[in-house]
Amino acid sequence: MGLPLSNKVRGIVLFGLGLLSIVWFFASYAQQEPRSIVSLGLTENNAELTAAETLSEFGFSIGKYETEVDFRSNRKLLDSLQHKLGRRSAIDSLEGGKVNIYPYFWSISFEKSSTSSTNTNNGESNDREGSSNNEDIEFNVELDESGNLIALHNIADKLPSKLVNRETLGAVFVPNADSAAQVFSAFSDSLLSRLMYFDLEQDTDSLRPPNFAERVSAQLQQGRPYRYDAYDAQKMAEYYLQKTSWDTRAFEVDTVFIERVGTENVARVQFKSVDAILDQNVRLNVKVNPTGSLIDLNYTYNPGNGSNGQAPIWGMFRSVLIFLFALAAVILFFFRIKSRAIDTESALVVAVIMGLAVSTLILLGSVNNVDLFNGSSSWIESVMLLVQIGIGGASASLGFFMLFALSDSITRQYWPDKLLTYDYLRRGMLFNKPIGNTLLQGITLGLIVTGIWAFSIWLIPSLYIQVEYVFLDGSVAWPPLFMLLEILALSLVVSLSVFLVVGSQVYAQTKNIVVVSVSTILGAGVVMSLLIWVGPDLEQFILGCILGAVLTFIYLKWDFLTLFLSLFTFLALISSSSGWLIENSPDWYIFMSFVLVLFFLVLGGLVAISKGKEEGVLPKYIPEYVEELAQEERIRQELQIARGVQESFLPVKMPEIEGLDIAALCKPAYETGGDYYDVIKLNDHQVALTIGDVSGKGIPAAFYMTFTKGILHSLCRETDSPSELLIKANRLFCENAKKGTFISLVYGVLDLRKKTFTFARAGHNPILRMNSKTGKTEELKPVGLGLGLTSEAPFERNIKEVELSLTADDTLVLYTDGIVEALNTANKFYGDKQLIDSLKNHLNKSASEILHHLITDVSNFIGTAKQHDDMTVMVLKID
Repeated sequence: MGLPLSNKVRGIVLFGLGLLSIVWFFASYAQQEPRSIVSLGLTENNAELTAAETLSEFGFSIGKYETEVDFRSNRKLLDSLQHKLGRRSAIDSLEGGKVNIYPYFWSISFEKSSTSSTNTNNGESNDREGSSNNEDIEFNVELDESGNLIALHNIADKLPSKLVNRETLGAVFVPNADSAAQVFSAFSDSLLSRLMYFDLEQDTDSLRPPNFAERVSAQLQQGRPYRYDAYDAQKMAEYYLQKTSWDTRAFEVDTVFIERVGTENVARVQFKSVDAILDQNVRLNVKVNPTGSLIDLNYTYNPGNGSNGQAPIWGMFRSVLIFLFALAAVILFFFRIKSRAIDTESALVVAVIMGLAVSTLILLGSVNNVDLFNGSSSWIESVMLLVQIGIGGASASLGFFMLFALSDSITRQYWPDKLLTYDYLRRGMLFNKPIGNTLLQGITLGLIVTGIWAFSIWLIPSLYIQVEYVFLDGSVAWPPLFMLLEILALSLVVSLSVFLVVGSQVYAQTKNIVVVSVSTILGAGVVMSLLIWVGPDLEQFILGCILGAVLTFIYLKWDFLTLFLSLFTFLALISSSSGWLIENSPDWYIFMSFVLVLFFLVLGGLVAISKGKEEGVLPKYIPEYVEELAQEERIRQELQIARGVQESFLPVKMPEIEGLDIAALCKPAYETGGDYYDVIKLNDHQVALTIGDVSGKGIPAAFYMTFTKGILHSLCRETDSPSELLIKANRLFCENAKKGTFISLVYGVLDLRKKTFTFARAGHNPILRMNSKTGKTEELKPVGLGLGLTSEAPFERNIKEVELSLTADDTLVLYTDGIVEALNTANKFYGDKQLIDSLKNHLNKSASEILHHLITDVSNFIGTAKQHDDMTVMVLKID
């Protein structure tokens, strides 16, 4: 059976929107993205070779170094350009290159090799193992996109092995470098090093006679030193700047001063741009030594400038919000797990998968920097990496377990429809129409989200895109797998936290879709600002809320799995955009890998729709904990019904008989109990009284209590003798009750005319007879065995009937062992003595008052301890 026509139309419209969105993305995004201006003028190998030749030309030995090459962005510069000029204007201005503005560059780091890390450098021993630590970097050379030098960072303050650079001296003393080389060729390097130094305190003279080099040569021949002034240092610095990509015509000297590098004084010449270049004030710093060697060359843009509209308070506020959410989620998780409303099975599966994913991410991101198979020289880094992988994976597993279990529990309770297709997926039911529709809808909606993202960036000109990295290739191992796992983890975290936890919890509290929408939009605005590298803060939050609104619509219209696929598709497309934005991009295969993944997902969706089962024939999924809770709820309700039935078997109220004051109470330890008392009016002057305790607790005891009540009510009017009644009751009990079950019982008949109480005791607690005048207390416990303990003959031989004559001063108290055996928190029994003492204090009061004070005293004694046995008391007085 095909889809209804309306569904087909909606599907076609949705597909059309997705197609238009992705076309818009590819057509417009290149004009909005600063990376689109990158032009790779040389390869990675050529950049490495050029940097090595540059160091060698400047006199530095590079034979013992290992190199690391990376193509980088100057993020602060790009942010500043977009912030001040506008994103579109900045991109247009940088198109085709701009002199003295280098937003992208090759970075070649020269690190101490593992074989030379223990050598002595400049008199200092270095015993650090491995070569991946940033502290091991001694030189960093920066080249522009065409391979021209823009910076040489002498991080370790090394001095060049070439002591004298005569070409540089030529730039200082004569216009012709060859002539200068001939002039100074007669002097050794050591002599020149000893006789030439900087003295910036002398007056600077830029007017040099034509024979100035010969005069300096004659001065040196006489053994007199030559003192360079600031003008000499400037000429040296300008000589080296001519060898770089910097256009020195745009700069003027700002300051010249002396610094100490190693054992030498060197001159540091600082240049500043004459006019701002694209609203950037540029400063160059060049360090040279007295013999004409370059020591260091670096640059800064807009020194001392602010953060381009990025306010630290926003980052702090966002961190506080995320922390509060995490804290609330942990508390809510423990409440849920305490009530056993957590599906641990599925949460454990997700936790294991994501723990392995995060461990793999850490390994792929670090394996290029640590060689696990490099032998003993890198064992510390290898062990630290393994520890990091273990801790990171374990922490991720725990976090995903809690987040997934909490989101599944809340959503399943209040919004189960949002987990419908996910339930098919978790049970391995992949090829069915609901899963197929979800795959196609999720990917199509992801394309629409991507188009809305591109349109929003085009619509907000003040927004700028932060370029954190240019290419992923080379920075991690297996980049497609790394980015796939990273996007998978991020998509899952956002979907679970913002929509399933926040959205479902707000829905549970308000049942208002508008409030839910506002909550998820704001939540997505906060969280998405961590995933989309844009600025400033306000525009970043607005763009996050726009994406949050689209994702919220997807979640409300469809379900969790559709939302997850949409977010995954969107993040995959924007994260891999460097693969197609830049010509000859090394990341092209990463982008193609994601396209291939999406292609197979679409193909799987089409197969599932064409050959899969309809939703109506698929079984519904109910987690085990839901069934267990439902069963427990049914049992709880049944117990409440049983308790109500049992309470109905006890006297609702005491019969009103002239001359008799009686009160009784039964307090079960559980929902139902085995204690029993009854007051049966036989005639106008006789009342049958009974109290009993069935062995055991709960429902079985309640059943036998009900059975005993039926027996007593059947026999009480057939005989006036309590002992004879108990003998008959024992026979019936033994014939019908399960072996091993028994009941202790007191049964008696109160005759108000004769003022007598005739009773028999079947193994029960004694009856207390207390005199209110004298305070005398008697424990009445004639012999007798419990019902069900033995057969007729032994029972008859061991039962005795007693008749008491009562007065107005007598009080009778019948009770079960739950009273005297009540335990407090110190595991002490209430006991017979405390029972009698408590009763003596209130004998002059009514039966109900005596009962009230006794129960209050027992409750105070127990305190916070748990009641472990049923408690029943009956108090009667003769008026």
